[in-house]
Amino acid sequence: MNDSIEESSRAYYVGAQPSAEEQVRFLAMIEKLLDEGQFVATYKYALLLSLVELAIEHGNDSGAPMRVPVISIAEKFIELYWRQVLPYSGMDSTTDGRLHQNKGAQAKAITTLSAAREQLATLTQLRASRRWESLRSTIAALICKMPLGKLQTIGGDKLEFLYRIDEESKSIDLLPGVVFNFRRYAQIIRRLVQSDWLEFVQNLPANRAVLGQAATLASFMFGDERQSLRKMRGPLEEIQRGRCFYCNRSIRKEGHVDHFVPWSRYPRDLIHNFVLTHASCNSAKSDFLAAEEHLDRWCERNQRFSRELVCASEQAGILIDHAASICATRWSYGHAEDLGARVWVRNKEFNALSGSWRNILAA
Repeated sequence: MNDSIEESSRAYYVGAQPSAEEQVRFLAMIEKLLDEGQFVATYKYALLLSLVELAIEHGNDSGAPMRVPVISIAEKFIELYWRQVLPYSGMDSTTDGRLHQNKGAQAKAITTLSAAREQLATLTQLRASRRWESLRSTIAALICKMPLGKLQTIGGDKLEFLYRIDEESKSIDLLPGVVFNFRRYAQIIRRLVQSDWLEFVQNLPANRAVLGQAATLASFMFGDERQSLRKMRGPLEEIQRGRCFYCNRSIRKEGHVDHFVPWSRYPRDLIHNFVLTHASCNSAKSDFLAAEEHLDRWCERNQRFSRELVCASEQAGILIDHAASICATRWSYGHAEDLGARVWVRNKEFNALSGSWRNILAA
């Protein structure tokens, strides 16, 4: 079995990007799937979010199909559920505080990952442990058995608009146009799926004793941009010699840790995406992408201090995946260019995005 996501089909792909009408139809089908599909557990939500992230990290905008091994989806499942297997902070003293993710008994993904998390505190520790391969295989088998063949079934009808399953190779083939649409509408699809997932968990009777405010629950289940920031301040201060990444002036008060590619665009904590900044620079940049001059310096920083970032990843327990960081950055800048978005330079200064970002990220 090939465990890598295949890009070979793109070399001879002669199709085209989906038309505007096809894109609208795709979003309508996603909405139909969420509104009319049968959900007895949260696996279908996790599957959709996993496919979106894999499209961002491994796909392109050609409209070509893409083969995805189920084992790669399993890795995304583990990452999604890892934070959710902890006891919820609003728990009642009569429960173990773990949120149910199934209408019947607790979802197997939760019980399986809970057992692993009792011994290993972070995903980086899990990936380095002997349990990683067997855990991946267990979750992959669960995906094959449960959501993979059922996601595209609505009211008994098979609506094969996302992928076809290749049982022999234990992979799926995302259909032409699907990767493009996942990448183009990632933020919309994430919001739709996370909202429905949140509502599903809130409505389960088994969760009534442990739930608090919805906003708190959303942060618990899907993370927020502040969760990993504090533990990165020390390593980044050392790498950047106590200077702000954006303006290069000394940071005299406590610096802010910023997601270089904003969390609102790519809600995943990866070590290469963190930079230390002045509070004022961080506030001015907000959720904008940084101008090409900052992008160039970010790429140079990540190459120059690659060893230090690996050490920081191990110390802070934050995932490291340089290739995924570059792909997500390339996707973010490409999407911004398509929308005619402006990029942040400094203070209140913004520029139009030029094409130089491609050369910077290709280096």
